[in-house]
Amino acid sequence: MPNVQSKNGRYQARYRDAEGKQHSRSFTDYDAAWTWARACEADAIGEGTLELRPGEVTVRRFAEEWLDALEGEMGPHSLARMRRGFENQVFPSLGGMLLGELSALRIKAWRNDQMDYAASTRRLVASWLLRCLTAAVDDRHLDDEILAGITRQLKSKPIRRDHRPPVSALSTDEVIILANAMPAHVQVSVKIAAMTGLRISEVLGLTVDKVDFLRHEIHIHRQLKSLPHIGTYLGPTKTQSSYRTIPVEPIVTDAIAAHLARFPTFEQEVPVSTDDRRFSPQKVQLTVMTKTGRPYLASNFDHLIKARGREAGLGPGVTFHRLRHHYASLHLADGMPLPELAAYLGHANPAVTLRVYSHFMPQPDRPQRSTVATAWGYQDQRQDYKTPLTPLRSE
Repeated sequence: MPNVQSKNGRYQARYRDAEGKQHSRSFTDYDAAWTWARACEADAIGEGTLELRPGEVTVRRFAEEWLDALEGEMGPHSLARMRRGFENQVFPSLGGMLLGELSALRIKAWRNDQMDYAASTRRLVASWLLRCLTAAVDDRHLDDEILAGITRQLKSKPIRRDHRPPVSALSTDEVIILANAMPAHVQVSVKIAAMTGLRISEVLGLTVDKVDFLRHEIHIHRQLKSLPHIGTYLGPTKTQSSYRTIPVEPIVTDAIAAHLARFPTFEQEVPVSTDDRRFSPQKVQLTVMTKTGRPYLASNFDHLIKARGREAGLGPGVTFHRLRHHYASLHLADGMPLPELAAYLGHANPAVTLRVYSHFMPQPDRPQRSTVATAWGYQDQRQDYKTPLTPLRSE
């Protein structure tokens, strides 16, 4: 039986020929080392053409083939997320191991190494790994009894649970500071997110025809997404619950109208898809664009938010998503029913809204805050409003 061991970042492959003499060779890749050693051994003992025995496939090699086979069954974004999970969490520890070497004890050790990740992420990747290893049993690379022990480990509760602090929302003053710190042609994105609770991809994918200036509503029917072979495109919302209509106050539609008056939009052809698989070019008018008139990548835009937030003295913790928290905190503190807020945020289950934002709900010993318009000093609706907020600089 050939042997492969890791040494100083490389893999040392060894095998013995028919006379018992040991041979070795060093490789940078485990699969290459194992294939070489196995092929040399097969040739030396007269097996002829190399055929891998059951269990003689590495976790990485089998998982990559299994992921490739899922391309017709899963959406591209879900599959890309699964690939990242394997690449970042599974392959570094288990990728070089043979499927026949896996055991419940090794999986337990792997789970203990994952404690730096959030509990939800650990559970998700563990479920993916279990699906992959179940397929390995079907291909006779793993024994049923071994899989039973591995399953118990992957489905067991984490040894240490997360104790993450509750989410924090930007205050109205901080939102204004951040908006003023942004380039003039994208300031409106900060206002829209803070006043409507939209996700970054929903703001960047908002087209003018989805803003009802008469009824003061915003219709979220799609979001801006990207794929390597397509680039940026307008695709389906995150979930079915994210497909929604949000009633807004006049301050929101006024801000969008003022933005469009200063930075007129224009029709451009953008790929549009309803299932992330079939694409057709359509002419749309995006509300937020780059200076060159192209759609933003969500990752690039979030980097811009973080950089401008640090420059404005708001610290390193400023992200676009905290604008969504700002919206939720205002309305929960003002007494909005939880199911109603969950619907506006696009949450499939109000329990998610409660888990994330329960600390923003009004307490008997805490005075209620006001809604968006009042909090932003819109038309000075509060008689006792002693210190009006610094207004946004004109765009």
